[in-house]
Amino acid sequence: MGFDRARSAAGPAVVLAIVVLMLVAAGGPTSAVVPALPAAAAANTPLANAAETLARGLGPADGQPMQCSATGGGSSSCTAVRGPGSPASDPASWSNITTRVLPLPSPRCSEMVWDASDGYVLLFGGTSLTSYFSDTWTYSNGVWTNVTASLSGGSPPNVDTPGLTYDPWTGVVLLFGGFTASSDNLSLTWSYHDGTWTNLTSTAGTPPAPRTSPVFVADLASHEMILYGGSDRPNGIAYTDTWLFSGSTWSNITGTVGSSPPAMGISGAFDPAESGILIFGFTGTVPVLGYTYVFTEGHWRNLTANLTVPTPLLEFGRSVYFAPAQTLLVVASIAFVSSTGGAVAFPEVWGFTDGNWTNLTGNGPIPASGTLAAGAADGSGAVLIFGGYAALGIDTQWMYAYSNPPGGAALTATPAALDAGGRVDFTSSFSGGLAPYFVNISFGDGTPPGPGPNTTHLYVDVGTHQAELNVSDLLDRAATATATVVVNADPSGLSIQPIPPSPSVGATVNFSAAFSGGTPPYTSDWQFGDGSTSAAVSPSHLYARAGTYTVNLTITDTDGRMVNASTTIHVAGASSSSSGSSPLWIYAALVVLFAVVAIVAAVVLRRRRRPPMAADGTAAESGSPAPPPGVAGPPPSP
Repeated sequence: MGFDRARSAAGPAVVLAIVVLMLVAAGGPTSAVVPALPAAAAANTPLANAAETLARGLGPADGQPMQCSATGGGSSSCTAVRGPGSPASDPASWSNITTRVLPLPSPRCSEMVWDASDGYVLLFGGTSLTSYFSDTWTYSNGVWTNVTASLSGGSPPNVDTPGLTYDPWTGVVLLFGGFTASSDNLSLTWSYHDGTWTNLTSTAGTPPAPRTSPVFVADLASHEMILYGGSDRPNGIAYTDTWLFSGSTWSNITGTVGSSPPAMGISGAFDPAESGILIFGFTGTVPVLGYTYVFTEGHWRNLTANLTVPTPLLEFGRSVYFAPAQTLLVVASIAFVSSTGGAVAFPEVWGFTDGNWTNLTGNGPIPASGTLAAGAADGSGAVLIFGGYAALGIDTQWMYAYSNPPGGAALTATPAALDAGGRVDFTSSFSGGLAPYFVNISFGDGTPPGPGPNTTHLYVDVGTHQAELNVSDLLDRAATATATVVVNADPSGLSIQPIPPSPSVGATVNFSAAFSGGTPPYTSDWQFGDGSTSAAVSPSHLYARAGTYTVNLTITDTDGRMVNASTTIHVAGASSSSSGSSPLWIYAALVVLFAVVAIVAAVVLRRRRRPPMAADGTAAESGSPAPPPGVAGPPPSP
């Protein structure tokens, strides 16, 4: 399903050509023609006015889409359209960057893809109202570059709407098929990397049938390159086969993927939120029916019945996944009315989020073109749209971007505190925005800002400095972040305090120190003068010998800056009294005192045990008198 690209600039004729839809009925392919507006009937409609302004390069006003459709009898109806919009919490928006990214490729419908290996968006060929192209362009940081003249290995032929995708497992861009100026479909397979196109057709095995506008996508969930559908444009045939491109070889896996989607014009992209390739499209019967499918775990699954909002009936809408909002964005400028099959010519934006479609057309300014536009997400996740159709088949040269403003900015200073004359390493980060980014860091000490996002700065002035990260993007949207840096003077003024200041042998001495400046943490090196050392902040020490000692302390801060101080301490000998000690004479006196007390006690006890003496010096009587010495005692009784 597609457009006859060998078209003229005549408005109604172009409409008729671009809305020829192919259908597949049971038993074989057919095609349906959607009626265009007759020139005479449409001459005074808003649609015709829009076409006239587009032809002069003015374009419609952003955010003022018009829905126009045939109402029968050669008349048409146009009304302003405002969609419900995306959630208010979503800060992303569309921006027209056409005048900011010169020089642009010429007006055309084309294909482009993010080439992650080479680090740029790659655009190839395409077609305008009068020409087919085979030129190769790159886009990076707001600059388009035509690299055609510098390519190696030639390039694919002039083709319109081939499948173009990036293979993350081989690091190359792959191109398949397309439609030529001679109305032929191709089945050529090419790869691109680092300025070189390579024709893989002869080594890729049996390829899919020649076709245009297939969905050719990397299935990041299953690590496979999948191609689905497309059309035989001259014959109005819509394909429903599924192919695998593995390494460098094609394989038809249609018989293993379950029930395939119906024959229809399709658009799609890999949707990480669905863990698969999301496609959507519609048949050309009246009423026009839309379908949404996802290819996941090797099978097609029909989501249509579970949708709360019907599938949008967009003609070759450009599908690109917007990772920050987990939304598959779809941009188009031509759609159809389900009930009548009438053409709808106005810009539309839809999103597929959380398993449902949302009309985002009213969410601020939107691209004024989109059908068959080139689309890709760049390395930052921003969605880029270039060229494509506007109303009535007008090819455009406009470029739009959908992105968040820069945010999530953070600035880190390492170290955050240091001595004067030291260097600080700054690292920063941010998200969102649209490249190129303009980043600098103000250091807060009066010196000129330095380039970001990462830089080093020498701080000389002592004090607290507020560094600031400043980020702006291509659209002059800004984000900032700050970091505090404390710059200290060198450590100085060290003094030592021993307590007591004049100890005696065996006494405990408590040491402390005072100083200023420097950057913590600090290390201490105490030398007590008697061979003993300590690394404690406030150590205690006992001296075993009397004498005079020199105590030395060295303080080193985290930057390796040192300060040193010494003091002299006199330790008294054993004869000196001091608090907390007892002289030896006290112990000797106590020993003598205990001895005298013991002797006196012994004498007293002895005197108490002897009998009293008579006047003549003999012992006093106590009962019977004792016999005189030598006398045996009294005689026995008779």
